[in-house]
Amino acid sequence: ELAGREVRKSILASKAKETGCTHVFLAHHQDDQIETLLFRFLRGTGLYGMQGIQPFSERNSVFWCRPLLDIPKKNILKYAVEKKIKWRTDSSNNSPEFSRNKIRNELIPEIKRHFDSFPSSLLRFQRLSRGLLDEIFSILPRTYQDLFFFMPGHVFIFSDQLKHTTPHLFAELMRKYLKESQLTPY
Repeated sequence: ELAGREVRKSILASKAKETGCTHVFLAHHQDDQIETLLFRFLRGTGLYGMQGIQPFSERNSVFWCRPLLDIPKKNILKYAVEKKIKWRTDSSNNSPEFSRNKIRNELIPEIKRHFDSFPSSLLRFQRLSRGLLDEIFSILPRTYQDLFFFMPGHVFIFSDQLKHTTPHLFAELMRKYLKESQLTPY
């Protein structure tokens, strides 16, 4: 799944650069966000990962925009049907061999059967995670933000600063800065 996603993104980035395009709009929607949050939670992510799919990101001078993250898939499909817009569904979306499909096709329907507050409770936790991390990172002393130094293909961690950092804070900082380093996979 990761390899396929990276290839698709690489192709889109190449086409964007080739055509002089600086912004690529993607159709990730609320259901994708919910799957991503559950997937990350089940893998043991921290607060940084529970921020979910970001509405905007930048990589290799291309801005990736996801304007549909707050819209459920069923609303998008309803609109497409009403406006006679054709779409394509990837046949691999139903394959039970991929973890994300198991979450989408088995786990989410089961959770919904037992918990009326789902998925709004998960989305509320996502907003809380994002808000807490924004606040934490905004009040951190500059020394914490200077724990990491990036060069193409490398991340350097200044170990003398680590002795003043709690393990939980270090883990969240590590996730944040590795993600921002654009090392793939991080």
